[in-house]
Amino acid sequence: MNKEINHAKQWVLKNTRLREQLTNENKAYYEKLLLYIRTAGIFYEEEEVEQLLYAILSDIVMAQENNETAVDYFEENPKEMANLIILRLEKPKFKKKLTIAGNIFLISSFFYLIGNFSMAKVNFNPILFFLQGILSFIVVYFTFSTSIKKCIQMIFQLKKVC
Repeated sequence: MNKEINHAKQWVLKNTRLREQLTNENKAYYEKLLLYIRTAGIFYEEEEVEQLLYAILSDIVMAQENNETAVDYFEENPKEMANLIILRLEKPKFKKKLTIAGNIFLISSFFYLIGNFSMAKVNFNPILFFLQGILSFIVVYFTFSTSIKKCIQMIFQLKKVC
């Protein structure tokens, strides 16, 4: 796991160095693309996402050297381009989804247990305990998914105004 994180960090550093070569127009395009891909791709492997971003950056730099803008090169707006890119990513592994679900379940269960054991009369129901953990995962998952989509829409709308 640490090895994967280190590889991903190395890709982030490479991306940061390469991004410095972009013109302001291309940098604005890439940053919109970057924001959308990183937030929408939260369940995907970080290293794979960063490698893909590096490839995109390399393409933009190459296009820039040929006096082409990122918009001309990709012929898409950043959001549409990001959607196409995300579809190409390998689907999140079950293990990663399970880890995220497990963490949400554990946090929810912790608060449920604290609440139950802090009362004068302990009333522990294992079925209710399990159902509450599942319900909290569902609520967090849909809230998170909806929030990301809304935030991205707002950011893109603000960028249009600026």
